[in-house]
Amino acid sequence: MVDEKRSSTKGSDLQAAIELPVKTEMYTTWGDMIRHWPKTTICIVSNEFCERFSYYGMRTVLILYLLNVLNFSENQSTIFFNSFTVLCYLTPLLGSIIADGYIGKFWTIFSVSILYACGQVVLAVASIKNKESSVHPWMDLTGLVIIGFGTGGIKPCVSAFGGDQFEVGQERMLSLFFSMFYFSINAGSMISTFISPIFRCMVIFYIGKKEQENFATKIPQMSNVFVSAQPCLGQDSCYPMAFGIPAILMILATCLFMAGSFWYKKPPPKENVFAEVARVMGRSIANKFHSKTKKEHWLDNYFDTHVCESDPKCLDYRLEVGNKNACQKKSFIDDVKSLLRVLIMFLPVPMFWALYDQQGSVWLIQGIQMDCRLSSTVLFLPDQVQTLNAVLILLFIPLFQIVIYPLSMIDNKKNSQAQRSVHLTAPKGSTQWTVPVKLAYTGCPADQFQNLPNTFDVQLKTTEIYYVAVSTNGVYQGKADPSKPTQGTGEFSLGIVMATTPVYDGNLVMCRMDAGDFDPNHPCNPRSPSDFYYWETDYDEHTDDRDSNLTYTTKQGKSSNYAVDYVFKPVKPGRWQLYYLDGTPKNVGYKTPAKQNITVKATGVWMEVHEQGAVYVMALTGTKDQPVKHINQVVQSNSVSILWQIPQIVIITAAEILFSITGYEFAYSQSAPSMKALVQALWLLTTAIGDSIIVLITALNLFSNMATEFFAYAGAMCVVIVVFALMSIFYYEYNYYTQEKVAAFAEDGDDVKAKHDLLDDKSHRLRAFSIDPHDGEYSWAVEARLDDYIPDERSESVA
Repeated sequence: MVDEKRSSTKGSDLQAAIELPVKTEMYTTWGDMIRHWPKTTICIVSNEFCERFSYYGMRTVLILYLLNVLNFSENQSTIFFNSFTVLCYLTPLLGSIIADGYIGKFWTIFSVSILYACGQVVLAVASIKNKESSVHPWMDLTGLVIIGFGTGGIKPCVSAFGGDQFEVGQERMLSLFFSMFYFSINAGSMISTFISPIFRCMVIFYIGKKEQENFATKIPQMSNVFVSAQPCLGQDSCYPMAFGIPAILMILATCLFMAGSFWYKKPPPKENVFAEVARVMGRSIANKFHSKTKKEHWLDNYFDTHVCESDPKCLDYRLEVGNKNACQKKSFIDDVKSLLRVLIMFLPVPMFWALYDQQGSVWLIQGIQMDCRLSSTVLFLPDQVQTLNAVLILLFIPLFQIVIYPLSMIDNKKNSQAQRSVHLTAPKGSTQWTVPVKLAYTGCPADQFQNLPNTFDVQLKTTEIYYVAVSTNGVYQGKADPSKPTQGTGEFSLGIVMATTPVYDGNLVMCRMDAGDFDPNHPCNPRSPSDFYYWETDYDEHTDDRDSNLTYTTKQGKSSNYAVDYVFKPVKPGRWQLYYLDGTPKNVGYKTPAKQNITVKATGVWMEVHEQGAVYVMALTGTKDQPVKHINQVVQSNSVSILWQIPQIVIITAAEILFSITGYEFAYSQSAPSMKALVQALWLLTTAIGDSIIVLITALNLFSNMATEFFAYAGAMCVVIVVFALMSIFYYEYNYYTQEKVAAFAEDGDDVKAKHDLLDDKSHRLRAFSIDPHDGEYSWAVEARLDDYIPDERSESVA
């Protein structure tokens, strides 16, 4: 867009910009490029690597944090996760407005980075607090809101600010910079998505072997196999580490960016294009209601109240082009018209992101219900699966550019349906029944059960699981929690019922027998959370690990005696023994004592589980000193391998390459030069709208069956594909911008890359290269024929 303050003397400069000198100096050899390379870009690339590491490291484990620390349901976690993504992709528009219209890119990046780092610190500090702390969830959500504004605010600024550091003649260096820049994006995201789940676990633990004879005697020989677990603030997981490392990286990113502050080129802010577009559209709509004549386009109503003779921009524009009848607003409104045509083509786009962005929420929730064992000792964590997307993008981009596109003769105008995986869930209901159950005691000594009833009424609901247990004290009914564990490290769920005589209602602890540092004299180590699971009673006035007291029923009716039902807790696979715990596993101030400072008494009851995701009820009958265990599996273990998610990820990543990169290239090439930055921000906005669709459908709870919901998404995507194809055939007309128009914008905006595009459109081909297409951050390389200007020199894209 032509700057309001541009003087008429720029007409000659414009002509000089259009008429490129035949021997313009261009740095194309490695020696020249290294000598003249803007050293400050190293700070920018390093900043981007740290920022992407920070963002993706936090985002990778976020859904598990919402489930397990904030205790949100699966639907609530999905809503908050995708709402956070909506915020991250709404705020780039705000960042673009602030940078271009007010304080410039440098100060926008700096100020918003500080805000970003503060948000990461707030989230990390909140995660230190235990689950029962009053800071949850408000402190966590506050941190996420701040992060959303931070990452969105700098998203449209950093790559453009890096491009500002190059000058005319450094076009190939600029192409190399963008390749480095986007490699740093993908390197940061790929590394963080892989190691953040490890930070979350904090410990590398051994999944116990099959039961072996004389197990205790073989511990020394197995010492080289086991790795002892390390505590994380007394927690079984380590979200403070998973969020703390990204917070440190974001602080480092800010420092690295400021390291070059004295040497950066800092172009002043230009006119706010978004505000100007809004003014033109607002004036056009207002004039339309008062106009008596119908215009060819509703934006043409703007000229009803526009007077060129009193508009400084129009006067300057007339001097520049040498035409006294020329109107700068006419040119600008033509650009707005082209913008609207592009935006209409954007309408089907959000549906793709509605499918794609479920990978970080719904797909991950599905992943924790799958078997993540690669071997007896190695787990492929559900949140690590997201690493495949970053790796596949790196592999697919050159594959598609070099092999797929040439073979298929596709000219970068592709759209592909995103495939989805489907899993089944049980339908919900609300019916409650009273069912008489006939009790049989076949093969049991009559004197042991002579006091038991022959029938027993139980209360049942279709959404819950109940069981009926028989002991010498009577018959009792218990309720099992069928929810699978959501910790994401292969746990099973265990509930305990103490139906002994006399009844025991004190503290219990399960201690790992196959731990690497197992000590028979001190078998329970509270400082190793992965080897120590406890049920504590009366430790808080609001919370208690006793779920309920289960009243016995005898022939005489309800008994005054009862069994104690303990809550279900997630336990990692292995070989475990149950102990009575004397005292509390935590001292005053929640300090964890050493294993020598706690007193336990063996019950003689043990269990060994290697499967993941199952739900068990372990009932103890008999006497307190010699209890008898009864283990019942309420919910089956995870039987489908998490590796079955890989084909879906491969397909949807291929769809991302086909859809996202070519879609962005379409938006870039079809938008007017003055609108390219705005179109980029609006492209990111389509992601926000797509995630809003996820939030809306989840909040309305439209589907009782997850399979139905996934088929509905896929069906909607099919419809969108058809609509998009019809729009591209019958609606859209392609724009071609002359080199004069591009040159005018380049001179006005002092944009190096735009100046590089001064060459005739017929002499070069615009090609997109991206390593993080989902973020809308792309390297646009120009393969230009420069034979008429610099013999034997060609500008290339470096992938």
